[in-house]
Amino acid sequence: MTKTLADLISKFDDVEHTDDGVLVHCPAHSDSRQSLRLTVADKGKVLVRCRAGCPTPKVVEALGLTMRDLATMKPGDVDF
Repeated sequence: MTKTLADLISKFDDVEHTDDGVLVHCPAHSDSRQSLRLTVADKGKVLVRCRAGCPTPKVVEALGLTMRDLATMKPGDVDF
Protein backbone atom coordinates (compact mmCIF):
# COMPACT_ATOMS: atom_id res chain seq x y z
CA MET A 1 0.00 0.00 0.00
CA THR A 2 1.25 3.48 -0.91
CA LYS A 3 1.19 5.53 2.27
CA THR A 4 3.97 8.03 1.60
CA LEU A 5 5.34 10.02 -1.30
CA ALA A 6 8.57 8.07 -0.86
CA ASP A 7 6.59 4.83 -1.46
CA LEU A 8 5.03 6.31 -4.58
CA ILE A 9 8.34 7.55 -5.99
CA SER A 10 9.90 4.12 -5.44
CA LYS A 11 7.42 2.66 -7.98
CA PHE A 12 9.04 4.59 -10.83
CA ASP A 13 12.26 3.75 -12.68
CA ASP A 14 12.49 7.10 -14.46
CA VAL A 15 12.85 9.53 -11.56
CA GLU A 16 14.39 12.90 -12.35
CA HIS A 17 15.11 14.99 -9.26
CA THR A 18 14.37 18.71 -9.33
CA ASP A 19 14.90 21.45 -6.75
CA ASP A 20 11.50 20.87 -5.15
CA GLY A 21 10.36 17.39 -6.17
CA VAL A 22 10.68 14.76 -8.86
CA LEU A 23 9.53 14.27 -12.44
CA VAL A 24 8.38 10.88 -13.74
CA HIS A 25 6.45 9.62 -16.77
CA CYS A 26 2.72 10.20 -16.29
CA PRO A 27 0.78 6.92 -16.20
CA ALA A 28 -2.43 8.65 -17.35
CA HIS A 29 -1.25 9.28 -20.92
CA SER A 30 1.34 8.15 -23.43
CA ASP A 31 4.23 10.18 -22.10
CA SER A 32 7.34 10.63 -24.24
CA ARG A 33 9.02 12.73 -21.54
CA GLN A 34 8.68 13.04 -17.80
CA SER A 35 5.69 15.31 -17.28
CA LEU A 36 4.35 14.20 -13.90
CA ARG A 37 5.63 16.31 -11.02
CA LEU A 38 5.48 14.86 -7.51
CA THR A 39 6.31 17.28 -4.73
CA VAL A 40 5.48 18.37 -1.20
CA ALA A 41 3.77 21.70 -0.49
CA ASP A 42 3.58 23.66 2.72
CA LYS A 43 2.40 21.70 5.75
CA GLY A 44 3.51 18.41 4.16
CA LYS A 45 0.73 18.11 1.56
CA VAL A 46 1.70 15.81 -1.33
CA LEU A 47 1.07 17.35 -4.76
CA VAL A 48 0.64 15.48 -8.06
CA ARG A 49 0.56 17.55 -11.26
CA CYS A 50 0.81 16.46 -14.88
CA ARG A 51 2.49 19.24 -16.84
CA ALA A 52 0.88 17.84 -20.03
CA GLY A 53 -2.56 18.65 -18.64
CA CYS A 54 -4.00 15.37 -17.35
CA PRO A 55 -6.64 16.02 -14.65
CA THR A 56 -5.33 15.10 -11.20
CA PRO A 57 -8.14 12.56 -10.53
CA LYS A 58 -7.22 10.73 -13.76
CA VAL A 59 -3.54 10.64 -12.77
CA VAL A 60 -4.35 9.47 -9.24
CA GLU A 61 -6.56 6.67 -10.63
CA ALA A 62 -3.80 5.61 -13.05
CA LEU A 63 -1.46 5.39 -10.06
CA GLY A 64 -3.88 2.94 -8.41
CA LEU A 65 -4.84 5.47 -5.75
CA THR A 66 -7.90 7.51 -4.81
CA MET A 67 -8.09 11.22 -4.12
CA ARG A 68 -8.62 10.28 -0.47
CA ASP A 69 -5.34 8.30 -0.54
CA LEU A 70 -3.59 11.37 -1.93
CA ALA A 71 -5.16 13.65 0.69
CA THR A 72 -3.90 11.46 3.54
CA MET A 73 -0.49 10.66 2.03
CA LYS A 74 2.52 11.79 4.04
CA PRO A 75 5.85 12.88 2.52
CA GLY A 76 7.85 10.08 4.13
CA ASP A 77 11.62 10.06 3.86
CA VAL A 78 12.06 11.96 0.57
CA ASP A 79 15.18 13.83 -0.50
CA PHE A 80 14.70 16.32 -3.31
